[in-house]
Amino acid sequence: MSIYKIILFLLTISSTYSYPSITITEFGQQKTKYVVWKKGGVSPTVNGNDIHLPHGGRFYIADKDGEDLSPDMFYSPNWLNSNIRYDIDLS
Repeated sequence: MSIYKIILFLLTISSTYSYPSITITEFGQQKTKYVVWKKGGVSPTVNGNDIHLPHGGRFYIADKDGEDLSPDMFYSPNWLNSNIRYDIDLS
């Protein structure tokens, strides 16, 4: 294998896309989830657990990080006898 192929291979590995993570509390347990969106779309800004979504944007919460969106990656909580709490800043 030539040195150029090795360098290209290493650059490919190091350039994989990573979505930002947030921490949620589910039934008293801290869990890491990922804020994902369609590539090429309006992307949210994540700062800690704060998510800023520009007008026209869309994002999803996922269980795992990944290069592409796949049907098995999205967070699907059990909503039976549960609730969700979040704050929205409309300013």
